[in-house]
Amino acid sequence: MFPRPSQVFFLFSMSYGAQTCLPEAVPQESRSNITLEGISMPIGVSSGDWDAAIIISEIAGILVSEILGYTYRLGLESTSLDRLLRLAGCTSPDSCTTPSSYHVAMEIYGPATILSEFTSVASQMGDTAPQNVGSMGYPGPEGIFVFEERRQQYLADTGLDLAYYFAYNASWFHPENYLATVSEVNMDQLLSCGQSVDVAWPDIAWQYLNSTGDSDGVEFRQGGWYLKCWEDKWWPAPACRSNVSKCIAIVAGDGAWGMRPLVQLAAFHNMPVAFASAVNVDAYEILTRTLKSMAFWWAPDTTFSDLELTPVVFPQHNEAEHSKGIFRTGPFVEPLQNWISADLVNVANRAVRFVQEFRLSEHDVRELLRTHVQSGTDPHASACAWLQTHRDQWTAWVPSQTECTVGRGLVDEQGNFVALRADAEDCAICPPGRASERSASTFICSLCQVGSFQNSFGASYCSECEPGTISANEGSTQCTLCRLGEFANRSAMSSCFSCSVGAEQEGMWTTSEVAAESGNHIIEREGAKSGSLCACRSGSFLWKGSCKLCPRGSRCPGLNQLELLPGYFSSREAAWNRVD
Repeated sequence: MFPRPSQVFFLFSMSYGAQTCLPEAVPQESRSNITLEGISMPIGVSSGDWDAAIIISEIAGILVSEILGYTYRLGLESTSLDRLLRLAGCTSPDSCTTPSSYHVAMEIYGPATILSEFTSVASQMGDTAPQNVGSMGYPGPEGIFVFEERRQQYLADTGLDLAYYFAYNASWFHPENYLATVSEVNMDQLLSCGQSVDVAWPDIAWQYLNSTGDSDGVEFRQGGWYLKCWEDKWWPAPACRSNVSKCIAIVAGDGAWGMRPLVQLAAFHNMPVAFASAVNVDAYEILTRTLKSMAFWWAPDTTFSDLELTPVVFPQHNEAEHSKGIFRTGPFVEPLQNWISADLVNVANRAVRFVQEFRLSEHDVRELLRTHVQSGTDPHASACAWLQTHRDQWTAWVPSQTECTVGRGLVDEQGNFVALRADAEDCAICPPGRASERSASTFICSLCQVGSFQNSFGASYCSECEPGTISANEGSTQCTLCRLGEFANRSAMSSCFSCSVGAEQEGMWTTSEVAAESGNHIIEREGAKSGSLCACRSGSFLWKGSCKLCPRGSRCPGLNQLELLPGYFSSREAAWNRVD
Protein backbone atom coordinates (compact mmCIF):
# COMPACT_ATOMS: atom_id res chain seq x y z
CA MET A 1 0.00 0.00 0.00
CA PHE A 2 3.02 2.33 0.40
CA PRO A 3 3.79 4.64 -1.23
CA ARG A 4 1.86 6.15 -4.11
CA PRO A 5 4.60 8.75 -4.75
CA SER A 6 7.09 5.93 -5.37
CA GLN A 7 8.48 5.46 -8.88
CA VAL A 8 9.75 1.91 -8.39
CA PHE A 9 8.43 -0.51 -11.03
CA PHE A 10 6.80 -3.76 -10.03
CA LEU A 11 4.76 -6.24 -12.03
CA PHE A 12 2.92 -9.24 -10.74
CA SER A 13 0.13 -11.30 -12.19
CA MET A 14 -2.71 -12.58 -10.04
CA SER A 15 -5.40 -15.07 -10.98
CA TYR A 16 -8.45 -16.30 -9.10
CA GLY A 17 -9.90 -18.39 -11.88
CA ALA A 18 -10.75 -21.32 -9.61
CA GLN A 19 -12.83 -19.14 -7.28
CA THR A 20 -16.36 -18.03 -8.04
CA CYS A 21 -17.93 -14.99 -6.41
CA LEU A 22 -21.38 -14.54 -7.92
CA PRO A 23 -24.11 -17.21 -8.12
CA GLU A 24 -24.86 -16.44 -11.79
CA ALA A 25 -21.19 -16.58 -12.78
CA VAL A 26 -20.35 -17.80 -16.27
CA PRO A 27 -18.65 -21.20 -15.76
CA GLN A 28 -14.89 -20.98 -16.05
CA GLU A 29 -14.81 -23.41 -18.98
CA SER A 30 -17.25 -21.18 -20.88
CA ARG A 31 -15.22 -18.01 -20.54
CA SER A 32 -13.34 -16.87 -23.61
CA ASN A 33 -10.04 -15.23 -24.40
CA ILE A 34 -9.74 -12.30 -26.75
CA THR A 35 -7.63 -12.59 -29.91
CA LEU A 36 -5.32 -9.79 -31.01
CA GLU A 37 -3.09 -10.08 -34.08
CA GLY A 38 -3.68 -13.82 -34.02
CA ILE A 39 -2.68 -14.20 -30.36
CA SER A 40 -5.23 -15.56 -27.87
CA MET A 41 -5.03 -14.02 -24.39
CA PRO A 42 -7.10 -13.05 -21.33
CA ILE A 43 -8.19 -9.46 -20.82
CA GLY A 44 -5.36 -7.88 -18.84
CA VAL A 45 -6.35 -5.51 -16.03
CA SER A 46 -3.44 -3.28 -14.97
CA SER A 47 -3.74 -2.17 -11.33
CA GLY A 48 -1.81 -0.08 -8.86
CA ASP A 49 0.07 -2.21 -6.35
CA TRP A 50 -1.65 -0.84 -3.23
CA ASP A 51 -4.72 -2.45 -1.66
CA ALA A 52 -7.21 0.28 -2.58
CA ALA A 53 -6.34 0.04 -6.27
CA ILE A 54 -6.28 -3.76 -6.22
CA ILE A 55 -9.77 -3.93 -4.71
CA ILE A 56 -11.21 -1.66 -7.42
CA SER A 57 -9.45 -3.65 -10.15
CA GLU A 58 -10.67 -6.92 -8.63
CA ILE A 59 -14.26 -5.65 -8.72
CA ALA A 60 -13.77 -4.96 -12.42
CA GLY A 61 -12.02 -8.28 -13.01
CA ILE A 62 -14.71 -10.36 -11.33
CA LEU A 63 -17.43 -8.73 -13.41
CA VAL A 64 -15.43 -9.03 -16.63
CA SER A 65 -14.99 -12.76 -16.05
CA GLU A 66 -18.11 -13.92 -14.22
CA ILE A 67 -20.71 -11.67 -15.86
CA LEU A 68 -19.26 -10.74 -19.25
CA GLY A 69 -17.68 -14.16 -19.71
CA TYR A 70 -14.05 -13.27 -20.50
CA THR A 71 -10.94 -14.70 -18.92
CA TYR A 72 -8.84 -12.06 -17.19
CA ARG A 73 -5.60 -11.55 -15.36
CA LEU A 74 -4.49 -8.82 -12.97
CA GLY A 75 -1.10 -7.12 -13.18
CA LEU A 76 0.29 -4.92 -10.39
CA GLU A 77 2.43 -1.87 -11.07
CA SER A 78 3.45 1.08 -8.93
CA THR A 79 2.55 4.19 -10.96
CA SER A 80 -0.11 5.47 -13.34
CA LEU A 81 2.62 6.08 -15.91
CA ASP A 82 3.68 2.43 -15.81
CA ARG A 83 0.09 1.31 -16.30
CA LEU A 84 -0.47 3.62 -19.26
CA LEU A 85 2.71 2.32 -20.86
CA ARG A 86 1.50 -1.25 -20.30
CA LEU A 87 -1.70 -0.48 -22.20
CA ALA A 88 0.50 0.72 -25.05
CA GLY A 89 2.47 -2.54 -24.96
CA CYS A 90 5.56 -0.88 -23.47
CA THR A 91 7.80 -1.77 -20.55
CA SER A 92 9.48 1.61 -21.04
CA PRO A 93 9.07 4.47 -23.54
CA ASP A 94 11.82 2.90 -25.65
CA SER A 95 10.65 -0.71 -25.47
CA CYS A 96 7.23 -1.36 -26.98
CA THR A 97 5.72 -4.41 -28.67
CA THR A 98 2.27 -5.24 -29.99
CA PRO A 99 -0.21 -6.49 -29.21
CA SER A 100 -0.33 -5.39 -25.59
CA SER A 101 -1.17 -8.02 -23.00
CA TYR A 102 -2.90 -5.40 -20.81
CA HIS A 103 -6.12 -3.75 -21.91
CA VAL A 104 -7.80 -2.02 -18.94
CA ALA A 105 -6.38 0.35 -16.31
CA MET A 106 -8.54 1.74 -13.52
CA GLU A 107 -7.81 4.80 -11.33
CA ILE A 108 -5.37 6.60 -13.62
CA TYR A 109 -4.17 9.91 -12.13
CA GLY A 110 -4.45 12.83 -14.56
CA PRO A 111 -0.87 14.17 -14.25
CA ALA A 112 0.53 10.89 -15.58
CA THR A 113 -1.23 11.40 -18.90
CA ILE A 114 0.81 14.52 -19.70
CA LEU A 115 4.23 13.13 -18.80
CA SER A 116 6.58 13.13 -21.78
CA GLU A 117 7.31 9.42 -21.30
CA PHE A 118 3.70 8.68 -22.20
CA THR A 119 2.88 11.49 -24.62
CA SER A 120 5.84 10.61 -26.84
CA VAL A 121 4.65 7.01 -27.09
CA ALA A 122 1.03 8.06 -27.66
CA SER A 123 1.95 10.48 -30.44
CA GLN A 124 3.86 7.76 -32.27
CA MET A 125 0.96 5.31 -31.92
CA GLY A 126 -1.67 7.74 -33.24
CA ASP A 127 -5.11 6.11 -33.36
CA THR A 128 -3.76 2.93 -31.75
CA ALA A 129 -2.69 4.72 -28.55
CA PRO A 130 -4.48 3.95 -25.24
CA GLN A 131 -7.80 5.75 -24.83
CA ASN A 132 -9.38 7.57 -21.89
CA VAL A 133 -12.94 6.23 -21.58
CA GLY A 134 -14.15 8.39 -18.72
CA SER A 135 -14.24 9.24 -15.05
CA MET A 136 -14.46 6.77 -12.18
CA GLY A 137 -16.62 9.28 -10.32
CA TYR A 138 -14.25 10.11 -7.47
CA PRO A 139 -11.03 12.17 -7.21
CA GLY A 140 -7.58 11.21 -5.98
CA PRO A 141 -6.49 14.06 -3.69
CA GLU A 142 -2.96 14.22 -2.28
CA GLY A 143 -1.69 16.67 0.34
CA ILE A 144 -2.40 17.73 3.91
CA PHE A 145 -5.20 15.85 5.68
CA VAL A 146 -6.74 16.62 9.08
CA PHE A 147 -8.24 14.05 11.43
CA GLU A 148 -12.00 14.37 11.69
CA GLU A 149 -12.10 14.28 15.51
CA ARG A 150 -9.82 17.32 15.78
CA ARG A 151 -11.72 19.07 13.01
CA GLN A 152 -15.07 18.63 14.75
CA GLN A 153 -13.73 19.83 18.09
CA TYR A 154 -12.29 22.99 16.52
CA LEU A 155 -15.53 23.58 14.61
CA ALA A 156 -17.61 23.25 17.76
CA ASP A 157 -15.43 25.67 19.75
CA THR A 158 -14.65 28.30 17.11
CA GLY A 159 -17.10 27.85 14.25
CA LEU A 160 -14.13 27.43 11.92
CA ASP A 161 -13.52 24.41 9.71
CA LEU A 162 -9.99 23.00 9.57
CA ALA A 163 -10.85 21.46 6.21
CA TYR A 164 -10.20 24.94 4.73
CA TYR A 165 -6.86 26.75 4.66
CA PHE A 166 -8.11 30.09 6.06
CA ALA A 167 -8.90 28.48 9.42
CA TYR A 168 -5.12 28.13 9.98
CA ASN A 169 -4.21 31.83 9.61
CA ALA A 170 -2.02 32.46 12.67
CA SER A 171 -2.72 36.20 12.59
CA TRP A 172 -6.31 35.53 13.60
CA PHE A 173 -6.65 32.00 14.95
CA HIS A 174 -4.82 29.45 17.09
CA PRO A 175 -5.30 26.02 15.50
CA GLU A 176 -2.12 24.82 17.25
CA ASN A 177 -4.13 24.64 20.47
CA TYR A 178 -6.24 21.87 18.93
CA LEU A 179 -3.63 19.92 16.97
CA ALA A 180 -0.47 17.96 17.78
CA THR A 181 2.69 20.07 17.84
CA VAL A 182 6.40 19.48 17.24
CA SER A 183 7.00 19.04 20.96
CA GLU A 184 4.89 15.85 20.91
CA VAL A 185 6.95 14.05 18.25
CA ASN A 186 9.79 11.64 19.06
CA MET A 187 12.77 13.13 17.20
CA ASP A 188 14.42 9.71 16.94
CA GLN A 189 11.69 8.69 14.48
CA LEU A 190 12.63 11.47 12.05
CA LEU A 191 15.23 11.73 9.31
CA SER A 192 17.51 14.72 9.07
CA CYS A 193 16.77 17.24 6.33
CA GLY A 194 20.02 16.19 4.67
CA GLN A 195 18.69 12.63 4.43
CA SER A 196 15.21 13.54 3.24
CA VAL A 197 14.10 16.84 1.73
CA ASP A 198 17.58 17.85 0.49
CA VAL A 199 17.79 14.58 -1.44
CA ALA A 200 14.19 14.35 -2.65
CA TRP A 201 13.87 18.01 -3.70
CA PRO A 202 17.34 19.45 -4.47
CA ASP A 203 15.94 22.72 -5.89
CA ILE A 204 13.22 23.25 -3.29
CA ALA A 205 14.98 26.03 -1.34
CA TRP A 206 15.81 28.15 -4.37
CA GLN A 207 12.28 27.74 -5.71
CA TYR A 208 10.80 28.58 -2.30
CA LEU A 209 12.90 31.75 -2.00
CA ASN A 210 12.02 32.95 -5.50
CA SER A 211 8.31 32.33 -4.96
CA THR A 212 7.83 33.65 -1.42
CA GLY A 213 10.78 35.99 -0.80
CA ASP A 214 11.19 34.41 2.65
CA SER A 215 14.98 34.52 3.05
CA ASP A 216 14.77 33.41 6.70
CA GLY A 217 13.45 30.01 5.61
CA VAL A 218 16.54 29.13 3.57
CA GLU A 219 20.31 29.18 3.87
CA PHE A 220 23.22 29.20 1.43
CA ARG A 221 25.93 26.68 2.15
CA GLN A 222 28.32 24.44 0.27
CA GLY A 223 27.61 26.33 -2.94
CA GLY A 224 23.83 25.88 -2.91
CA TRP A 225 20.54 26.88 -1.31
CA TYR A 226 18.88 24.64 1.30
CA LEU A 227 15.83 24.84 3.53
CA LYS A 228 16.83 26.08 6.97
CA CYS A 229 15.78 23.25 9.29
CA TRP A 230 15.31 23.45 13.05
CA GLU A 231 17.28 20.80 14.92
CA ASP A 232 18.20 19.55 11.42
CA LYS A 233 14.83 17.77 11.20
CA TRP A 234 11.97 20.24 11.05
CA TRP A 235 11.30 22.99 8.55
CA PRO A 236 9.07 25.56 10.30
CA ALA A 237 6.82 27.95 8.37
CA PRO A 238 7.19 31.70 9.08
CA ALA A 239 4.01 31.78 11.20
CA CYS A 240 5.57 29.70 14.02
CA ARG A 241 9.32 30.02 13.41
CA SER A 242 9.82 32.01 16.60
CA ASN A 243 8.68 29.04 18.71
CA VAL A 244 9.07 25.87 16.65
CA SER A 245 8.00 23.53 19.44
CA LYS A 246 4.51 25.06 19.14
CA CYS A 247 4.27 24.51 15.39
CA ILE A 248 1.61 22.04 14.24
CA ALA A 249 3.47 18.83 13.32
CA ILE A 250 3.03 17.39 9.82
CA VAL A 251 5.06 14.25 9.18
CA ALA A 252 5.54 12.73 5.73
CA GLY A 253 7.26 9.55 4.61
CA ASP A 254 10.99 9.09 4.19
CA GLY A 255 10.94 10.68 0.72
CA ALA A 256 9.74 14.07 2.02
CA TRP A 257 6.45 13.42 0.26
CA GLY A 258 4.74 16.52 -1.08
CA MET A 259 7.20 18.98 0.46
CA ARG A 260 7.85 21.05 -2.68
CA PRO A 261 4.36 22.66 -2.80
CA LEU A 262 3.54 22.32 0.90
CA VAL A 263 6.27 24.63 2.23
CA GLN A 264 5.03 27.40 -0.08
CA LEU A 265 1.36 26.84 0.81
CA ALA A 266 2.22 27.13 4.51
CA ALA A 267 4.14 30.37 3.95
CA PHE A 268 1.61 32.02 1.64
CA HIS A 269 -1.34 31.27 3.95
CA ASN A 270 0.34 32.01 7.29
CA MET A 271 -0.10 28.50 8.63
CA PRO A 272 1.71 27.68 11.92
CA VAL A 273 3.03 24.30 10.77
CA ALA A 274 6.35 22.48 10.52
CA PHE A 275 7.28 19.60 8.20
CA ALA A 276 9.49 16.56 8.80
CA SER A 277 10.12 13.11 7.30
CA ALA A 278 9.77 9.83 9.18
CA VAL A 279 12.69 7.38 9.11
CA ASN A 280 10.57 4.90 7.11
CA VAL A 281 6.97 4.22 6.12
CA ASP A 282 6.30 2.15 9.23
CA ALA A 283 7.38 5.05 11.43
CA TYR A 284 5.24 7.38 9.32
CA GLU A 285 2.15 5.27 9.97
CA ILE A 286 2.87 4.90 13.68
CA LEU A 287 3.46 8.63 14.16
CA THR A 288 0.33 9.55 12.20
CA ARG A 289 -1.81 7.13 14.20
CA THR A 290 -0.29 8.29 17.47
CA LEU A 291 -0.68 12.02 16.86
CA LYS A 292 -4.12 11.77 15.18
CA SER A 293 -3.78 15.36 14.10
CA MET A 294 -2.54 16.26 10.61
CA ALA A 295 -0.56 14.29 8.04
CA PHE A 296 0.51 14.14 4.45
CA TRP A 297 -1.68 11.49 2.81
CA TRP A 298 -3.54 10.63 -0.36
CA ALA A 299 -6.81 8.99 -1.25
CA PRO A 300 -8.14 6.48 -1.96
CA ASP A 301 -5.84 4.39 0.22
CA THR A 302 -6.38 1.82 2.96
CA THR A 303 -3.60 2.93 5.34
CA PHE A 304 -5.85 5.09 7.49
CA SER A 305 -9.25 3.94 6.21
CA ASP A 306 -10.24 2.79 9.68
CA LEU A 307 -9.85 6.42 10.78
CA GLU A 308 -11.55 9.52 9.41
CA LEU A 309 -9.36 12.07 7.64
CA THR A 310 -10.38 15.02 5.46
CA PRO A 311 -8.18 16.84 2.92
CA VAL A 312 -7.43 20.50 3.58
CA VAL A 313 -8.74 22.63 0.72
CA PHE A 314 -6.57 25.48 -0.61
CA PRO A 315 -7.43 28.20 -3.17
CA GLN A 316 -8.46 26.90 -6.58
CA HIS A 317 -5.62 25.61 -8.73
CA ASN A 318 -3.79 28.22 -10.81
CA GLU A 319 -2.01 26.43 -13.63
CA ALA A 320 -0.11 29.54 -14.77
CA GLU A 321 1.49 29.93 -11.32
CA HIS A 322 2.17 26.23 -10.90
CA SER A 323 3.98 26.12 -14.24
CA LYS A 324 6.37 28.75 -12.84
CA GLY A 325 6.93 26.83 -9.61
CA ILE A 326 4.69 29.12 -7.54
CA PHE A 327 2.43 27.10 -5.25
CA ARG A 328 0.02 29.64 -3.79
CA THR A 329 -2.96 27.52 -4.82
CA GLY A 330 -3.92 23.89 -4.39
CA PRO A 331 -3.11 21.07 -6.80
CA PHE A 332 -5.32 20.27 -9.75
CA VAL A 333 -7.71 17.58 -8.53
CA GLU A 334 -9.91 15.74 -11.00
CA PRO A 335 -11.77 12.43 -10.92
CA LEU A 336 -9.60 9.39 -11.51
CA GLN A 337 -9.90 8.00 -15.02
CA ASN A 338 -10.45 4.65 -16.71
CA TRP A 339 -8.26 3.84 -19.71
CA ILE A 340 -8.27 1.03 -22.27
CA SER A 341 -6.01 -0.20 -25.03
CA ALA A 342 -7.34 0.92 -28.41
CA ASP A 343 -7.63 -2.59 -29.83
CA LEU A 344 -9.99 -3.75 -27.07
CA VAL A 345 -12.86 -1.95 -28.82
CA ASN A 346 -12.71 -4.35 -31.76
CA VAL A 347 -12.55 -7.60 -29.79
CA ALA A 348 -14.45 -7.02 -26.52
CA ASN A 349 -16.91 -4.21 -27.03
CA ARG A 350 -19.08 -5.11 -24.02
CA ALA A 351 -16.01 -4.98 -21.80
CA VAL A 352 -15.30 -1.49 -23.11
CA ARG A 353 -18.88 -0.39 -22.41
CA PHE A 354 -18.60 -1.82 -18.91
CA VAL A 355 -15.40 0.12 -18.18
CA GLN A 356 -17.03 3.30 -19.49
CA GLU A 357 -19.95 2.87 -17.08
CA PHE A 358 -17.87 1.88 -14.01
CA ARG A 359 -18.43 4.63 -11.42
CA LEU A 360 -18.29 4.97 -7.66
CA SER A 361 -18.72 7.94 -5.33
CA GLU A 362 -16.20 9.11 -2.72
CA HIS A 363 -18.55 7.80 -0.04
CA ASP A 364 -18.74 4.40 -1.76
CA VAL A 365 -14.97 4.12 -1.85
CA ARG A 366 -14.47 5.22 1.76
CA GLU A 367 -16.99 2.66 2.99
CA LEU A 368 -15.51 -0.07 0.78
CA LEU A 369 -11.98 0.52 2.09
CA ARG A 370 -13.11 0.89 5.71
CA THR A 371 -14.94 -2.43 5.49
CA HIS A 372 -11.87 -4.03 3.92
CA VAL A 373 -9.58 -2.88 6.74
CA GLN A 374 -12.04 -3.92 9.44
CA SER A 375 -12.58 -7.37 7.92
CA GLY A 376 -8.89 -8.15 7.55
CA THR A 377 -9.53 -10.07 4.31
CA ASP A 378 -7.53 -9.98 1.08
CA PRO A 379 -8.48 -7.55 -1.74
CA HIS A 380 -10.19 -10.21 -3.84
CA ALA A 381 -12.42 -11.27 -0.94
CA SER A 382 -13.31 -7.65 -0.18
CA ALA A 383 -14.16 -7.03 -3.84
CA CYS A 384 -16.37 -10.11 -3.89
CA ALA A 385 -18.13 -9.15 -0.66
CA TRP A 386 -18.90 -5.70 -2.06
CA LEU A 387 -20.32 -7.16 -5.27
CA GLN A 388 -22.56 -9.52 -3.34
CA THR A 389 -24.07 -6.67 -1.30
CA HIS A 390 -24.26 -3.94 -3.99
CA ARG A 391 -25.93 -5.76 -6.85
CA ASP A 392 -28.24 -2.86 -7.73
CA GLN A 393 -25.22 -0.64 -8.18
CA TRP A 394 -23.00 -2.76 -10.41
CA THR A 395 -25.76 -4.18 -12.61
CA ALA A 396 -26.14 -0.67 -14.06
CA TRP A 397 -22.54 -0.91 -15.33
CA VAL A 398 -23.11 -4.11 -17.29
CA PRO A 399 -24.29 -3.48 -20.85
CA SER A 400 -27.09 -5.57 -22.32
CA GLN A 401 -26.10 -8.20 -24.86
CA THR A 402 -28.09 -6.23 -27.43
CA GLU A 403 -26.99 -2.74 -26.44
CA CYS A 404 -24.75 -2.25 -29.46
CA THR A 405 -22.38 0.66 -29.98
CA VAL A 406 -21.43 2.51 -33.14
CA GLY A 407 -19.55 0.27 -35.55
CA ARG A 408 -21.57 -2.76 -34.47
CA GLY A 409 -25.10 -4.05 -34.96
CA LEU A 410 -27.72 -6.54 -33.80
CA VAL A 411 -27.38 -10.21 -34.73
CA ASP A 412 -29.60 -13.22 -34.02
CA GLU A 413 -28.58 -16.52 -32.48
CA GLN A 414 -27.13 -17.71 -35.81
CA GLY A 415 -25.10 -14.54 -36.26
CA ASN A 416 -27.35 -13.07 -38.93
CA PHE A 417 -27.82 -9.32 -38.85
CA VAL A 418 -31.31 -8.24 -37.80
CA ALA A 419 -33.11 -4.91 -37.55
CA LEU A 420 -35.22 -5.51 -34.43
CA ARG A 421 -33.90 -5.82 -30.90
CA ALA A 422 -36.62 -8.36 -30.16
CA ASP A 423 -35.04 -10.70 -32.72
CA ALA A 424 -31.47 -10.17 -31.51
CA GLU A 425 -29.21 -12.15 -29.20
CA ASP A 426 -25.97 -10.18 -29.41
CA CYS A 427 -23.97 -7.51 -31.23
CA ALA A 428 -21.34 -7.99 -33.93
CA ILE A 429 -19.03 -5.69 -35.82
CA CYS A 430 -20.45 -4.44 -39.12
CA PRO A 431 -18.66 -6.08 -42.08
CA PRO A 432 -17.81 -4.41 -45.40
CA GLY A 433 -20.98 -3.60 -47.33
CA ARG A 434 -22.79 -2.51 -44.16
CA ALA A 435 -22.69 0.50 -41.86
CA SER A 436 -23.71 0.95 -38.24
CA GLU A 437 -26.92 2.95 -37.91
CA ARG A 438 -28.62 4.06 -34.69
CA SER A 439 -31.97 2.44 -33.99
CA ALA A 440 -33.57 3.62 -30.74
CA SER A 441 -31.09 2.75 -27.96
CA THR A 442 -28.92 0.42 -30.02
CA PHE A 443 -27.32 0.13 -33.47
CA ILE A 444 -28.01 -2.05 -36.49
CA CYS A 445 -25.75 -2.94 -39.41
CA SER A 446 -27.67 -1.66 -42.43
CA LEU A 447 -26.80 -2.66 -45.99
CA CYS A 448 -25.29 0.11 -48.05
CA GLN A 449 -27.93 1.41 -50.46
CA VAL A 450 -27.47 1.23 -54.24
CA GLY A 451 -25.14 3.98 -55.37
CA SER A 452 -22.97 3.62 -52.25
CA PHE A 453 -20.38 1.26 -50.79
CA GLN A 454 -18.28 0.46 -47.71
CA ASN A 455 -15.07 -1.56 -47.81
CA SER A 456 -14.05 -1.61 -44.13
CA PHE A 457 -15.18 -3.25 -40.88
CA GLY A 458 -16.97 -1.29 -38.16
CA ALA A 459 -17.96 1.63 -40.38
CA SER A 460 -20.60 4.14 -39.33
CA TYR A 461 -21.55 5.31 -42.82
CA CYS A 462 -21.54 4.24 -46.49
CA SER A 463 -19.74 6.34 -49.08
CA GLU A 464 -21.35 7.45 -52.32
CA CYS A 465 -19.91 6.16 -55.58
CA GLU A 466 -18.05 8.89 -57.43
CA PRO A 467 -18.96 10.03 -60.97
CA GLY A 468 -17.86 7.41 -63.49
CA THR A 469 -18.69 4.57 -61.08
CA ILE A 470 -21.84 2.85 -59.83
CA SER A 471 -23.06 0.22 -57.38
CA ALA A 472 -26.07 -1.60 -58.70
CA ASN A 473 -26.77 -3.75 -55.63
CA GLU A 474 -27.34 -3.18 -51.92
CA GLY A 475 -24.44 -4.14 -49.69
CA SER A 476 -21.72 -3.24 -52.19
CA THR A 477 -18.14 -3.28 -50.94
CA GLN A 478 -16.83 -1.32 -53.90
CA CYS A 479 -18.06 0.70 -56.87
CA THR A 480 -17.83 -0.53 -60.47
CA LEU A 481 -16.47 1.52 -63.35
CA CYS A 482 -18.90 2.31 -66.17
CA ARG A 483 -18.01 0.17 -69.21
CA LEU A 484 -16.87 1.48 -72.56
CA GLY A 485 -19.79 3.24 -74.21
CA GLU A 486 -21.34 4.20 -70.84
CA PHE A 487 -20.99 7.11 -68.43
CA ALA A 488 -22.12 8.27 -64.97
CA ASN A 489 -22.18 12.04 -64.67
CA ARG A 490 -23.02 12.36 -60.96
CA SER A 491 -22.38 10.71 -57.59
CA ALA A 492 -24.43 7.90 -56.03
CA MET A 493 -25.63 6.38 -59.32
CA SER A 494 -26.88 2.80 -59.46
CA SER A 495 -26.60 2.42 -63.25
CA CYS A 496 -24.63 4.01 -66.08
CA PHE A 497 -26.15 5.94 -68.98
CA SER A 498 -25.55 4.38 -72.40
CA CYS A 499 -24.00 6.43 -75.18
CA SER A 500 -26.02 4.53 -77.83
CA VAL A 501 -29.66 5.06 -78.69
CA GLY A 502 -31.53 2.09 -80.11
CA ALA A 503 -30.66 -1.56 -80.51
CA GLU A 504 -29.06 -1.04 -83.92
CA GLN A 505 -26.37 1.14 -82.28
CA GLU A 506 -25.30 -1.46 -79.69
CA GLY A 507 -21.58 -2.13 -79.81
CA MET A 508 -20.80 0.84 -82.04
CA TRP A 509 -20.22 3.37 -79.24
CA THR A 510 -17.29 3.75 -76.88
CA THR A 511 -15.91 6.36 -74.48
CA SER A 512 -12.57 7.77 -75.47
CA GLU A 513 -10.33 10.79 -75.42
CA VAL A 514 -7.12 12.05 -76.94
CA ALA A 515 -4.11 11.10 -74.84
CA ALA A 516 -2.79 14.28 -73.27
CA GLU A 517 0.83 13.26 -73.65
CA SER A 518 0.73 12.75 -77.41
CA GLY A 519 -2.05 15.02 -78.56
CA ASN A 520 -3.13 12.75 -81.41
CA HIS A 521 -3.35 9.26 -79.95
CA ILE A 522 -6.90 8.23 -79.08
CA ILE A 523 -7.43 5.96 -76.07
CA GLU A 524 -10.61 4.36 -74.79
CA ARG A 525 -11.61 5.06 -71.18
CA GLU A 526 -13.77 3.08 -68.76
CA GLY A 527 -15.38 5.04 -65.98
CA ALA A 528 -16.44 8.02 -68.08
CA LYS A 529 -17.76 10.91 -65.97
CA SER A 530 -19.49 12.76 -68.81
CA GLY A 531 -21.44 12.11 -71.99
CA SER A 532 -18.92 14.32 -73.75
CA LEU A 533 -16.58 11.32 -73.82
CA CYS A 534 -19.05 9.27 -75.89
CA ALA A 535 -17.71 8.58 -79.40
CA CYS A 536 -18.09 6.12 -82.22
CA ARG A 537 -15.72 3.19 -82.07
CA SER A 538 -12.73 3.05 -84.35
CA GLY A 539 -13.97 1.94 -87.78
CA SER A 540 -17.10 4.05 -87.58
CA PHE A 541 -17.95 7.73 -87.57
CA LEU A 542 -20.73 9.96 -86.34
CA TRP A 543 -23.40 10.97 -88.81
CA LYS A 544 -26.57 12.79 -87.72
CA GLY A 545 -26.40 11.46 -84.14
CA SER A 546 -25.70 7.85 -85.09
CA CYS A 547 -22.58 5.83 -85.66
CA LYS A 548 -22.09 4.66 -89.24
CA LEU A 549 -19.59 2.07 -90.44
CA CYS A 550 -16.60 3.60 -92.09
CA PRO A 551 -17.20 3.36 -95.91
CA ARG A 552 -14.75 2.05 -98.42
CA GLY A 553 -12.09 4.57 -99.32
CA SER A 554 -12.04 6.20 -95.90
CA ARG A 555 -10.41 5.88 -92.53
CA CYS A 556 -12.22 6.29 -89.16
CA PRO A 557 -9.65 6.49 -86.31
CA GLY A 558 -12.22 7.27 -83.59
CA LEU A 559 -13.57 10.33 -81.80
CA ASN A 560 -16.23 10.53 -84.54
CA GLN A 561 -13.65 11.37 -87.22
CA LEU A 562 -13.87 10.43 -90.93
CA GLU A 563 -10.80 10.75 -93.17
CA LEU A 564 -10.79 10.05 -96.95
CA LEU A 565 -7.97 7.97 -98.32
CA PRO A 566 -5.94 9.23 -101.31
CA GLY A 567 -7.76 8.64 -104.60
CA TYR A 568 -11.24 8.94 -103.14
CA PHE A 569 -13.71 11.76 -102.82
CA SER A 570 -17.16 12.18 -101.39
CA SER A 571 -19.85 14.76 -101.04
CA ARG A 572 -20.90 15.71 -97.53
CA GLU A 573 -24.35 14.26 -98.13
CA ALA A 574 -23.04 10.83 -99.18
CA ALA A 575 -20.03 10.50 -96.99
CA TRP A 576 -20.34 6.75 -96.68
CA ASN A 577 -20.52 6.05 -100.45
CA ARG A 578 -17.44 5.51 -102.61
CA VAL A 579 -17.02 7.97 -105.50
CA ASP A 580 -14.12 7.36 -107.95
